[in-house]
Amino acid sequence: MLKVIQFIHGLNMGGAETLVKDYALGFDKSKIDLTVLCFERYNSPYEKILKDAGINVIYICDEMPLFERREIWARVINKFMLFLKIKKYIHKIDPDIIHEHLILNSYLKFARPGKKTIIFYTQHFQIKRWIEHYSKEVKALKWLMKHYKVCFIALNNLMKKELDEYFHIDSTVILKNGVNLDKFCLVLTGTEMREKLGIPKETFVVGHVGRFSEIKNHEFLVDVFAEIVKKNENTFLLMIGKGETMKAVRRKLKSFKLDNKAMIISDRTDIPDLMKAMDILVFPSFSEGMPVSLVEAQISGVKCLVSKEAISKEIEISNLIRYKSLEEPASNWADEVLRWEEEKIEYVGVDDWDMEKVIKNLENLYYKTVETNKSNEKANN
Repeated sequence: MLKVIQFIHGLNMGGAETLVKDYALGFDKSKIDLTVLCFERYNSPYEKILKDAGINVIYICDEMPLFERREIWARVINKFMLFLKIKKYIHKIDPDIIHEHLILNSYLKFARPGKKTIIFYTQHFQIKRWIEHYSKEVKALKWLMKHYKVCFIALNNLMKKELDEYFHIDSTVILKNGVNLDKFCLVLTGTEMREKLGIPKETFVVGHVGRFSEIKNHEFLVDVFAEIVKKNENTFLLMIGKGETMKAVRRKLKSFKLDNKAMIISDRTDIPDLMKAMDILVFPSFSEGMPVSLVEAQISGVKCLVSKEAISKEIEISNLIRYKSLEEPASNWADEVLRWEEEKIEYVGVDDWDMEKVIKNLENLYYKTVETNKSNEKANN
């Protein structure tokens, strides 16, 4: 049995967090001895789901009495303690594999895991933005590559190409952000979901699923929605998620006098049902990896208008995706939304996104990498 740590900042229902949650629930417990290591709690449904499933999740914040203090002296102490606590647990568990997600390389460099530990690193967003904005993390990852076996996982072909080129390797593995396809078998109808949410059934509903952060470009989404309302007052905006920019988005809606035509809901696990209430998903992100919400939308039969700068063509599993440049004004995006007529759904390669298959592939990759590493060590000795 392999001892594996899934290492992530927390479980706040973003794309990477959803992936970790699904991995944790789907791993074969006879093969994987799993620990999910997090910094903090978000009181999200994912935390309860993993607890109810008996998954071992460690929240470092539980051992830090000053964690929620925001004074400068407390933040300095917390930062120092966070590095020490992470190091403590990594050495206590002494895992065969640490699978890290998002911006955590500096913590692993400080922790200095055991020499036998293999590090899996999943890249969740575009390489260029990562290199430009997180140079210290990139340097930390390069250090890890010199001292440990590091296996890169990309979410699409372009990401693999960029990782291989930047790090001068040819071994990056592609694993898609899988979808639990069975969730879409027994969903409410769009009419039932709208009634449940209090949205008039004849309303044209523009939707968005994702955490509220600058990278998701919600404020531009509000601009687009405002332009749509100018031409079709019977329009509603449904946003699912939470995060640091949510208050700013609410303020903008209010300033446009559109707060009565919009709804923000958070911490929901019934995303397939909620998507049924939408006519179109608008995704004007500045940067993305491989957003599973766009796959879920297509499986739900929801049209998707997305930024061509951020969204890979590999996300297309149907003819329900269209691309628009962020250089175009909000009015152009609105026009595209309004002229998009009903089209027949044509799924392509949905099975490639089956989470059950993705998890099996990851388990096999773990075992193959560990065995290969052991063989190489024997050969070198």
